[in-house]
Amino acid sequence: MKFPDLTSMCIRKIISIAHAGVLAFVCGFMALPAAHAQQRLDASVSIQVSANVVDPAEEAEIEVVTARGMDLRGASQEANIITVDPTLSFRAGKLVASGEPGASFRISYLPTRELSNVEGTGFLFFEYDVSGNNVDEQDTSELFEAETPPLQFNQDGDFYIWVGGRIDLANAAPGTYEGEFTLEIEYI
Repeated sequence: MKFPDLTSMCIRKIISIAHAGVLAFVCGFMALPAAHAQQRLDASVSIQVSANVVDPAEEAEIEVVTARGMDLRGASQEANIITVDPTLSFRAGKLVASGEPGASFRISYLPTRELSNVEGTGFLFFEYDVSGNNVDEQDTSELFEAETPPLQFNQDGDFYIWVGGRIDLANAAPGTYEGEFTLEIEYI
């Protein structure tokens, strides 16, 4: 991921939540049982998330905490696709971002990632869906595109984020799959 020129960002802060460096928190360990080619496929998917803070202006910090990991066991499946709706499913992962009360920010992320089988061949395509709300109400959360319009922390400085998506099992083999999910939160 390439960050913009930080010299022109004197009042911005970027938090990159990615699989890198020191593990700050875990988005979830997910067990993924599914049918594949008329047989049962047992695999596990591990998405590790950490926060790297680039703070050029020493402004208020943003903290991101995983409140609930994504749970794919028993998730909706049609053909080779498993789906978790971030606006409605209790299986969606949940993050809480805390920053300056009332401050405006944007969220951006890479919506599609390939997860590799660390035990051999095979891969999974994970197409992420992300929703958010400044109140802790998942069913009224707004589904985001890869880059959001301006958002705002609530009066307590919190913003709630739910992560779901679709996993394509067409090229999956039994094993353990690892990958990354990158989410940026930028003050504006």
